[in-house]
Amino acid sequence: KSTYFDIVQGEQFPNKHKYDKVVRLINNAKRPVFLIGQGCNSASKELRKLIKKTQIPVTTTIHAMGIYDECDPLSLQFVGMHGNVAANYAIQDSDLIIALGTRFDDRITGNIEKYATQAFKAYEKGNGGIIHVNINDEEINKVVNSHYNFNIPCKSFISNITKNVHYNINRTKWLEQIAFWKDLFPFTYDKLD
Repeated sequence: KSTYFDIVQGEQFPNKHKYDKVVRLINNAKRPVFLIGQGCNSASKELRKLIKKTQIPVTTTIHAMGIYDECDPLSLQFVGMHGNVAANYAIQDSDLIIALGTRFDDRITGNIEKYATQAFKAYEKGNGGIIHVNINDEEINKVVNSHYNFNIPCKSFISNITKNVHYNINRTKWLEQIAFWKDLFPFTYDKLD
C-alpha cells in the first residue's frame, strides 16, 4: 500500500520542498503523461506553455476537450471508456501521471485494481507515481489513491512548477511509442451523407 504526500491546502506561499519533489519527478520521468480535467479550464494558457516546455503528451477527460489543441502531436485526445485507444495505453504504461483538475471517475479509470499499474510500480521504486491536483479536497484519494496531492487551483500548481521543469531527452522512445499508438489506433468516424 502506498504512503501519501501531504495535501497542500489553499496555499498562498507554497511549500518549496513539495514542489521540488514533484518537479524532480516530472524532469526525470521517462514515460510521463498529463491527464487534464475540467478543473483546468481556467488555466489553459498556462497549461499549453507547460506542455510545450516539457514535451509531455497530454490526454483529457471529455469535459476538458479543447483545453489543449486536439490536433497537436502531443495530444492523445480524450481518455476513458469512450476515448482514444492511444490515450488509454499511455495512461496504463506511464510511469508518472500528472492529473490536473480531474476526479478519476470510473469512465476514465475502468477497473481500479488494474488502473495505471506502471505508475504505481514507479512510485514503489521512488521514480514516479500519480500527482493529483484538485481544488475539491473531497476528490483527492476518493477513487484513485494518488501519491502526491495538491488541494489548490490548477493554475497555482502550474505556475509554481513551470519555471523549474524542462524537457528530458530520454523521452524520445516514449514519444515514438505514443506516435505509433496514434497511427495504429486513429480516432475515426464515418461521415454521413
